[in-house]
Amino acid sequence: MTSDLKRALATGATAFPRSQGLSDRKEGRFLASVESEGKWFAVSKVLLTTFICQGKDALITDVPAAVIDILRLTCLEFVEICS
Repeated sequence: MTSDLKRALATGATAFPRSQGLSDRKEGRFLASVESEGKWFAVSKVLLTTFICQGKDALITDVPAAVIDILRLTCLEFVEICS
């Protein structure tokens, strides 16, 4: 999810207004969220129920480095960095 409309259109990410992202962040709906270059980017917890809990892998692309750092801390057993 991202508040950057151009990024959403280019990558297939879900676009959301900054205010919605901040509200969802307060409610704990993200595995990780960061502000990068003035735009918000977040990885939804929906991944846990849609893919990971069913034994499926989820590939997330075009992720800011700060999100990867957070996921390494919070979800180390789920994260594999591909170059």
